[in-house]
Amino acid sequence: MPVFTAILTPGAGTRCVSRTRLYDPHRLTTPHLEIRADYDASTIVVYQAYRPEIAQAAVAAQRFVAPFSVSRMTWIKPSFLWMMERSGWATKEGQEHVLGVRITRAGWEEALASARLSEQGSGDAPVVVQWDPERTARGAKLGHRSIQVGLGRGIVQRYVSEWTVEIRDLTPLVGKLRRFREEGEWSLVAHWLPPERPYPVPPLIARRLGMPDAPPMIDQSFLMPIVDVIAGLARGTVVTGRIERGTVRVGDEVEIVGSGATTKAAVLGIETSRKLVDVGRAADEVGLLLDKRGRVDMERGQVLAKPGSIGSHRRLAATLHMRTKEEGGRDTPFRDGYRPSFWFWTCNPGGTVTLPREQHEVKPGDDATVQIDLLVSVACEVGLHFTVRESGEIVGEGVVTQLLD
Repeated sequence: MPVFTAILTPGAGTRCVSRTRLYDPHRLTTPHLEIRADYDASTIVVYQAYRPEIAQAAVAAQRFVAPFSVSRMTWIKPSFLWMMERSGWATKEGQEHVLGVRITRAGWEEALASARLSEQGSGDAPVVVQWDPERTARGAKLGHRSIQVGLGRGIVQRYVSEWTVEIRDLTPLVGKLRRFREEGEWSLVAHWLPPERPYPVPPLIARRLGMPDAPPMIDQSFLMPIVDVIAGLARGTVVTGRIERGTVRVGDEVEIVGSGATTKAAVLGIETSRKLVDVGRAADEVGLLLDKRGRVDMERGQVLAKPGSIGSHRRLAATLHMRTKEEGGRDTPFRDGYRPSFWFWTCNPGGTVTLPREQHEVKPGDDATVQIDLLVSVACEVGLHFTVRESGEIVGEGVVTQLLD
């Protein structure tokens, strides 16, 4: 068993700092076609909605049984919000129960590898893929699209008998979210949404699905936003996250940047996909064992980086684009002194927006050049994309144009 298997699961004698539900860098330019999902090293969650008798029987048996039919196409969706749009938040007839079905990634990718795009005509294809506009929690269409996968009769039986690992009834959660929406409690909606992040689609499958190639940025300086910190271990401290760019090797020195003074640490070990490796590469989800013992000043929101490659900053200039109400943004302008929160890497600091002297307000749908003063320092560089948030909802996007401190 790999050494980190125990390290990455806090137990007696360990201290877990900022354990999180979700890693989400929220890039400014989300690809037009992107699969976002709740997944781990071997499984992925897809969503379906059924009438009560089908859903209840499936949950009880932990597999699909009668009255579910394997003789007709069934559609699965990794996007929870698109499932909510399709089912009317579990209010449409025949879709009153929402299921979270955890299936094997091997099965999921096998289905994608044999898929045909719906616009090409389904014909006798065993799997059909359709791309539809992703939605916000308020129901507005976004500019990028979410995937639906239709499993034909020839493959549904494998979905039922071989790929399904777990079936959970999410109807109570959907009911809670529906009430929060009705009451306008959007921060609570954002808090309770299931976690999703970009799914790493193999290049050959991506081309089959019409997705643009997006090779990992391996040839750039190493950088990894910290998602989790597990301290108090005899050998050191474990930090987890997804490598944004570059590579890191056992024995490398890295800097810990953001939220205070920049410090250094040596990498003692690397684990990815439950295996110990000598090198971690861009797009890998890893646990890094660092030579930090005792009390450590590391937390979610900082980044690990190649020494000297990125600095920590609180004051910056940026261009913003504010979403319209229909896109899930504000329905009123903001003025000088606007104080939202921001999302850089995995850091969510508050801050103040200063407008140019000649500009009095920024309306929904407008672009603006602004100065931002953050409450805490973050790892920052020119060209970094970030999002603007209110009560957990994304209301705008931005890109850093100048560092002012």
